[in-house]
Amino acid sequence: MKQPYSPMLIIRVVVFLSVLIFNSCKKDETNSSTQINGSLKIQQVNVTIDSVTAVLDTLVNSVNGYSERRLLIYIFSGNNKLRLMANNWSFQNPPQNGITNKSYMTCIDDSSGNSCIGVIPNRICDGGVIDWYTLPCGYTSVGTKSGYVDIVSNDTINQTVNCLFSCNLHNINANQDSLLFDGELNKLKYTIR
Repeated sequence: MKQPYSPMLIIRVVVFLSVLIFNSCKKDETNSSTQINGSLKIQQVNVTIDSVTAVLDTLVNSVNGYSERRLLIYIFSGNNKLRLMANNWSFQNPPQNGITNKSYMTCIDDSSGNSCIGVIPNRICDGGVIDWYTLPCGYTSVGTKSGYVDIVSNDTINQTVNCLFSCNLHNINANQDSLLFDGELNKLKYTIR
Protein backbone atom coordinates (compact mmCIF):
# COMPACT_ATOMS: atom_id res chain seq x y z
CA MET A 1 0.00 0.00 0.00
CA LYS A 2 1.37 3.40 -0.96
CA GLN A 3 1.75 5.92 1.86
CA PRO A 4 -0.20 9.16 1.23
CA TYR A 5 2.66 11.32 2.51
CA SER A 6 6.39 10.66 2.54
CA PRO A 7 8.08 10.42 5.95
CA MET A 8 10.40 13.31 5.00
CA LEU A 9 7.40 15.56 4.28
CA ILE A 10 5.82 14.66 7.62
CA ILE A 11 9.10 15.39 9.44
CA ARG A 12 9.44 18.79 7.72
CA VAL A 13 5.82 19.74 8.55
CA VAL A 14 6.36 18.80 12.21
CA VAL A 15 9.60 20.83 12.35
CA PHE A 16 7.92 23.81 10.65
CA LEU A 17 4.96 23.75 13.02
CA SER A 18 7.29 23.44 16.03
CA VAL A 19 9.28 26.46 14.90
CA LEU A 20 6.11 28.39 14.13
CA ILE A 21 4.63 27.68 17.56
CA PHE A 22 7.77 28.15 19.66
CA ASN A 23 9.63 30.78 17.66
CA SER A 24 8.77 34.41 18.32
CA CYS A 25 9.06 37.17 15.75
CA LYS A 26 11.43 39.18 17.94
CA LYS A 27 14.68 40.31 16.39
CA ASP A 28 16.72 38.52 19.04
CA GLU A 29 19.79 37.88 16.91
CA THR A 30 21.79 40.62 15.31
CA ASN A 31 23.70 40.57 12.07
CA SER A 32 27.17 42.05 12.04
CA SER A 33 26.44 43.53 8.62
CA THR A 34 24.57 46.83 8.82
CA GLN A 35 24.08 47.21 5.07
CA ILE A 36 21.36 45.12 3.43
CA ASN A 37 22.26 44.39 -0.16
CA GLY A 38 19.31 42.60 -1.65
CA SER A 39 15.61 42.59 -2.35
CA LEU A 40 12.42 40.81 -1.34
CA LYS A 41 9.21 40.68 -3.35
CA ILE A 42 5.81 39.29 -2.43
CA GLN A 43 3.47 38.83 -5.39
CA GLN A 44 6.04 40.83 -7.43
CA VAL A 45 5.71 43.85 -5.11
CA ASN A 46 8.85 45.13 -3.37
CA VAL A 47 8.86 44.73 0.41
CA THR A 48 10.99 46.81 2.75
CA ILE A 49 13.69 44.77 4.48
CA ASP A 50 14.36 46.04 8.00
CA SER A 51 17.15 43.61 8.90
CA VAL A 52 18.69 40.28 8.00
CA THR A 53 20.33 37.62 10.18
CA ALA A 54 22.21 34.60 8.86
CA VAL A 55 23.58 31.64 10.82
CA LEU A 56 25.42 28.52 9.68
CA ASP A 57 24.73 25.50 11.91
CA THR A 58 26.24 22.05 11.90
CA LEU A 59 23.87 19.59 13.50
CA VAL A 60 25.06 16.25 14.73
CA ASN A 61 22.55 13.74 13.51
CA SER A 62 22.58 10.00 13.95
CA VAL A 63 20.74 9.39 10.65
CA ASN A 64 23.02 7.02 8.77
CA GLY A 65 25.99 8.49 10.68
CA TYR A 66 25.97 11.79 8.75
CA SER A 67 25.85 15.31 10.10
CA GLU A 68 23.70 18.07 8.63
CA ARG A 69 24.97 21.54 7.74
CA ARG A 70 22.33 24.20 7.28
CA LEU A 71 22.32 27.89 6.50
CA LEU A 72 19.46 29.78 8.15
CA ILE A 73 18.62 33.27 6.91
CA TYR A 74 15.99 35.42 8.62
CA ILE A 75 14.66 38.49 6.80
CA PHE A 76 12.64 40.88 8.97
CA SER A 77 10.06 43.28 7.55
CA GLY A 78 7.97 45.07 10.17
CA ASN A 79 6.50 42.37 12.44
CA ASN A 80 6.92 39.72 9.73
CA LYS A 81 9.75 37.27 9.23
CA LEU A 82 10.87 35.26 6.21
CA ARG A 83 13.04 32.22 6.94
CA LEU A 84 15.22 30.70 4.23
CA MET A 85 16.98 27.42 4.90
CA ALA A 86 19.40 25.45 2.75
CA ASN A 87 20.83 22.23 4.12
CA ASN A 88 23.29 19.64 3.00
CA TRP A 89 24.97 16.61 4.57
CA SER A 90 28.50 15.51 5.35
CA PHE A 91 28.37 12.86 2.59
CA GLN A 92 28.29 15.78 0.11
CA ASN A 93 31.58 17.17 1.48
CA PRO A 94 30.50 20.79 2.04
CA PRO A 95 33.30 23.33 2.51
CA GLN A 96 34.53 23.91 6.04
CA ASN A 97 32.68 26.91 7.56
CA GLY A 98 30.34 27.05 4.56
CA ILE A 99 27.64 25.40 2.50
CA THR A 100 27.83 23.91 -0.99
CA ASN A 101 26.99 26.27 -3.88
CA LYS A 102 23.91 24.84 -5.64
CA SER A 103 20.16 25.17 -5.98
CA TYR A 104 18.39 23.63 -2.99
CA MET A 105 14.91 22.65 -4.17
CA THR A 106 11.93 22.78 -1.80
CA CYS A 107 10.65 19.49 -3.21
CA ILE A 108 12.63 16.80 -1.41
CA ASP A 109 12.88 13.77 -3.67
CA ASP A 110 15.24 12.19 -6.20
CA SER A 111 13.56 13.84 -9.21
CA SER A 112 14.06 17.37 -7.82
CA GLY A 113 17.82 17.50 -8.37
CA ASN A 114 18.50 17.23 -4.65
CA SER A 115 21.10 14.72 -3.48
CA CYS A 116 19.75 11.83 -1.42
CA ILE A 117 21.26 8.79 0.26
CA GLY A 118 19.78 5.84 2.13
CA VAL A 119 16.35 4.25 2.05
CA ILE A 120 13.09 5.23 3.74
CA PRO A 121 12.66 5.65 6.71
CA ASN A 122 16.35 6.63 7.06
CA ARG A 123 16.61 8.50 3.75
CA ILE A 124 18.29 11.90 3.93
CA CYS A 125 18.33 14.59 1.24
CA ASP A 126 19.63 18.10 0.93
CA GLY A 127 17.02 20.72 0.26
CA GLY A 128 15.58 24.14 0.85
CA VAL A 129 12.73 25.51 2.93
CA ILE A 130 11.14 28.96 2.77
CA ASP A 131 8.67 30.08 5.47
CA TRP A 132 6.82 33.40 5.99
CA TYR A 133 5.66 34.19 9.51
CA THR A 134 2.94 36.81 9.61
CA LEU A 135 0.26 36.93 12.27
CA PRO A 136 -2.28 35.36 12.39
CA CYS A 137 -1.05 32.83 9.81
CA GLY A 138 2.07 31.39 8.26
CA TYR A 139 3.10 30.32 4.78
CA THR A 140 5.50 27.51 3.91
CA SER A 141 7.23 25.84 0.99
CA VAL A 142 6.84 22.41 2.61
CA GLY A 143 4.99 20.27 0.10
CA THR A 144 5.52 22.61 -2.85
CA LYS A 145 7.16 21.42 -6.05
CA SER A 146 8.64 24.54 -7.62
CA GLY A 147 10.62 26.53 -5.07
CA TYR A 148 14.33 26.89 -4.50
CA VAL A 149 17.02 28.54 -2.39
CA ASP A 150 20.00 29.00 -4.72
CA ILE A 151 23.37 29.48 -3.02
CA VAL A 152 25.16 31.28 -5.86
CA SER A 153 28.44 31.77 -4.02
CA ASN A 154 29.82 31.27 -0.53
CA ASP A 155 33.00 32.98 0.69
CA THR A 156 34.00 30.78 3.64
CA ILE A 157 36.92 33.02 4.65
CA ASN A 158 34.86 36.22 4.97
CA GLN A 159 31.73 34.22 5.85
CA THR A 160 29.49 35.81 3.22
CA VAL A 161 26.93 34.28 0.90
CA ASN A 162 25.07 35.37 -2.23
CA CYS A 163 21.71 33.72 -2.80
CA LEU A 164 18.54 33.82 -4.88
CA PHE A 165 15.20 32.39 -3.76
CA SER A 166 11.75 31.88 -5.15
CA CYS A 167 8.69 29.88 -4.18
CA ASN A 168 4.92 29.96 -4.27
CA LEU A 169 4.29 29.48 -0.53
CA HIS A 170 0.99 28.07 0.64
CA ASN A 171 -0.90 29.12 3.75
CA ILE A 172 -0.57 26.41 6.42
CA ASN A 173 -4.20 27.00 7.41
CA ALA A 174 -5.72 27.05 3.91
CA ASN A 175 -3.80 25.28 1.14
CA GLN A 176 -5.66 27.11 -1.64
CA ASP A 177 -4.22 30.44 -0.44
CA SER A 178 -0.68 31.05 -1.73
CA LEU A 179 1.79 33.90 -2.18
CA LEU A 180 4.76 34.14 -4.56
CA PHE A 181 7.99 35.11 -2.77
CA ASP A 182 11.24 35.84 -4.55
CA GLY A 183 14.38 37.82 -3.93
CA GLU A 184 18.11 37.94 -3.65
CA LEU A 185 20.74 38.69 -1.04
CA ASN A 186 24.31 39.67 -1.85
CA LYS A 187 27.41 39.55 0.35
CA LEU A 188 25.28 38.58 3.32
CA LYS A 189 27.48 38.02 6.34
CA TYR A 190 26.73 34.90 8.40
CA THR A 191 27.88 33.72 11.79
CA ILE A 192 28.84 30.16 12.69
CA ARG A 193 27.48 28.49 15.76
